[in-house]
Amino acid sequence: MKLRFEFDTDRSVPLYGRLCNQFLRHPQVHAIERTAQGYALEAEGDEAQLSALAELIGRTFPLSCWLTDSRLSPIEQFRGDAVDLADPAPQLPFCQHCMETPKSLCPHCGALPALQDRPLEPLLTELVQRLEQGGEINYLAGHNRISLRRTEHMTSSDDALLFCRPEALNDALHISSTGIQQLGSIEKPSLRLVPRAEFAQAHRLSRARYRVQQAADRLTLALCNRLAADGIDVVGIRQTQPPMLLTPYGDSLVALEDHRPPAPLSTHEPARHQVDLLGFAAQWRDGRVSLRHSDHHLSPDPDWAAACALEGVRQQDRVPKRSAVLYLSRQHRSGLLYQTEEGEYQWLVRLPEASEAPLTVPALLEAIRQGGDTGQRLLARYQEVDPGHLDTLNRLAAVPLSASFHHLLALAAWFTGLSDDPDPDRAGEAFLCLASRYQGQTAPRIDYAVERVDGTLLVQWRRALQACLSYRLADPEQQAGVAFGVIDSFCDFVCNWVEQLDMNIGLEEVILAGDEFDNPVLLERLRLRLGKNMALRLPADFGPTTLAIGALFVPQAQHG
Repeated sequence: MKLRFEFDTDRSVPLYGRLCNQFLRHPQVHAIERTAQGYALEAEGDEAQLSALAELIGRTFPLSCWLTDSRLSPIEQFRGDAVDLADPAPQLPFCQHCMETPKSLCPHCGALPALQDRPLEPLLTELVQRLEQGGEINYLAGHNRISLRRTEHMTSSDDALLFCRPEALNDALHISSTGIQQLGSIEKPSLRLVPRAEFAQAHRLSRARYRVQQAADRLTLALCNRLAADGIDVVGIRQTQPPMLLTPYGDSLVALEDHRPPAPLSTHEPARHQVDLLGFAAQWRDGRVSLRHSDHHLSPDPDWAAACALEGVRQQDRVPKRSAVLYLSRQHRSGLLYQTEEGEYQWLVRLPEASEAPLTVPALLEAIRQGGDTGQRLLARYQEVDPGHLDTLNRLAAVPLSASFHHLLALAAWFTGLSDDPDPDRAGEAFLCLASRYQGQTAPRIDYAVERVDGTLLVQWRRALQACLSYRLADPEQQAGVAFGVIDSFCDFVCNWVEQLDMNIGLEEVILAGDEFDNPVLLERLRLRLGKNMALRLPADFGPTTLAIGALFVPQAQHG
């Protein structure tokens, strides 16, 4: 009897490659294979032998966040080879074997030791005592500088939680069983999640969403075990190298941010052969780009970051496609960018900056008033029936705002009355979380207008925010529907402009990039709406590594 054991994965899982190589020495395993879908082992034996092998494989292969399916099927002939796979060495936070070698590099998963030159237990005792008595500790895990805080010592700027006891996740957060499995997978990623109201109140948590993780290194794992034993389920965490941040994308996952350098990538020859950007040094040599951590945390020129995202993805193709990038960032110029046949980067439509459109609350209210009779009547009606809301809005006059989509959500939160938090990041998060809970079949339509300024089409927020005021006055109970409608209508607006660009130049794909895509409603609605008629492409990392690669091809992105 011949059987094939298959593990389908969205990305390579080097530990699976190493395990396949090890199982090739098993007397029943005759071939292994690395396929486009994942990994496979092929075996031959009688029923008892193969049953024992299946049980051993099930115990040995741990859960990866990139695993999409696993199956066992009978075969007539072997398709694989009796040759080791050439996957890179694993570099995981830790595995089940790490405790056998606490002071050395783990030979199974590549995890760094918890400590090399001093006893572990005295340090753990010292850290636990300092945390319990002072409320905060700092330590170094490899190259990662970590600060832990008791939740009662967290401030409104703290946006990440470390769960010392995984069993506490379900009662603390709005999380699915799949989400719990993802957090506990061998990669130890993080997810953005919403705390339950009772948990948030008990732990004095002020934000609508938090970046949640379990221990992602051997020292923090040992520390978490000690804290859990003392009854501490969760602490706040700050760190210089946070774990990979994942978000759902349909039935799969994508990495929004990954601070680990990827394996060398094949690309065309760039304009520059080396750049230092956002904590990474990217170097091109012999047709491949390699990245390593750097002490230089220079940011790209905000005008050219979108071009970096475009080239950081498409230059990995043997023949670069006719691509556009929808780049949405909290720090950089955002919009729909493409490259002309003459090699010039051009915005089809872009989000406005403060010098180009009203972005303060008073300026937007004045724009609504000056925009026509409808806006004048709306504000006059508010002055009659709800002047307090206008007073609340005017008290937010001094809040500095960026041109980001997230800050549009903050404005919408204020205009609908959902939030009066003067921190636009927190107000935007609250609006997003409300939108994510909407279960209706249809949502209010929100109008997004454009205006040509110096030859560029700029999105104008005035009409969208005027609609938010109107819906609030008409039906204050439909806030969740309005929140969803603000995001869904923006996606519809984007689709219309992508269709226009496709008619103009013939697009082959649209790349989604930028840190705004940690908004799960935005990402999912674009997948459903835009992905219906256009090939969508996501970078391996929405964060710094893609921009660093792209900066090699966009010399304007880095001065000097």
